[in-house]
Amino acid sequence: MLDSFEVLNWLNQFDRLHLSRDARALTRAARDVRRSDAGVERIIARLEAIRQASGDPLEAAEISLHCAAVEIWRGMYVRAIRHAKEAGGAYRADDHRRAVARWLMGMAQWERLQNHSAYSNWDGARKLFARRLRFFRHSPNERGWYEEKLWLMEIELAGKPEEIYTWLNRFEESKLSPPSRQVVEAVQEKIRQRAYPDVYAMIRDLQEVNKWSKEDYERAEVFLECGLTAYQMGNIPAAIELLKRAVVDFSPGIGNKHKQVVARCMLGAVEWMDSTKHNQATIDWRRCVDEFEELRSWADKANEQQRKKWYINRRVILRTLLLGKL
Repeated sequence: MLDSFEVLNWLNQFDRLHLSRDARALTRAARDVRRSDAGVERIIARLEAIRQASGDPLEAAEISLHCAAVEIWRGMYVRAIRHAKEAGGAYRADDHRRAVARWLMGMAQWERLQNHSAYSNWDGARKLFARRLRFFRHSPNERGWYEEKLWLMEIELAGKPEEIYTWLNRFEESKLSPPSRQVVEAVQEKIRQRAYPDVYAMIRDLQEVNKWSKEDYERAEVFLECGLTAYQMGNIPAAIELLKRAVVDFSPGIGNKHKQVVARCMLGAVEWMDSTKHNQATIDWRRCVDEFEELRSWADKANEQQRKKWYINRRVILRTLLLGKL
C-alpha cells in the first residue's frame, strides 16, 4: 500500500525542491519517529508560520503538502485534509503536483470514512497522471515513470468497492429500468438515514423489483447498488448480505459471467473490511483470479483483444492485491 511519504516524493520528480533551508530542516525533523505528537504539532506550527510569510506560492503549497504527509502518518487526518486542499488550490495550473495533492487528500479522507470523496480524489489524481502521460510519448524516461505510478494507482484502487463498481457495466450496459432505479434510490436514501431496523427489512423492500422486472440481472444489479451504498454508510454486515444476493442473482446464463465476477470481487473487497471475514475474502478473491482467466480465454476466442487485455490486467492486479493481503 502506498504511504504518504512515498506519494510526497512524487511531487518534484521533474522539478527542483521549492523549500527554504529552514523549511527543509523542519520537514525532516517532523518525520523523526522519536518525537511525540505534541512535538510534531509544534513543528507544523512553525512550518505554518514560514508558509504564511513566504512570498513563493510554490514553497507555500509544498509546505502544506509536507504537513499533510506528516499528519497522515501521525493520524491527524482532519488537518491533513485541510493542508492537502490548500496545496491543491495552489496547483490549479500544474496537473502533476495537483495529482499528488489530490492523492494525499484521498488518503486522509479514506481514514475519516469519507469513502466517496476519497475515491473521487484518487480517481482524479489518476486521470491527471494519465493526461500527463500523453505529453511524453517520445520521452521514454518520463513516460516510464508515469506508467509505473499509474500501475501503482491501479493496484491501490482495485481493492476499493467504488473502483470495482466502475467495472460492472464495462462491456454490457446496465439492466436497471426506470422503476428499478426508483427503488434503488429510495432504498439508498433509507440507508443514508439509517432507517432500517435490520438488513432483512432492507431486502424485503428490494423484493419489490421482482413484481415487474423483465430484464435479466436487473434484480442482481439492484442488490449490488444497495450493497455499495450500505458499505459507504459504514454498514458492513448489510453490505455483505446484499452483495451475496447480487453474486447469486448474477448467475451466468445470459452472455458470460463478467457481472457475477465483478460482484464477487466487490464482495471480497467489503469482506476484507471485517476481520472475521478475511478467510472468506481470500476464497472469493482467489476465485475471481481464476474467473478473470476464464473470461480472458473467452475474449481471446471471440477475438476481442481489448477485452482480453483488460481481463489480463484485472487478474494481475487482483492477484497482486491478494498476495499483499496474505
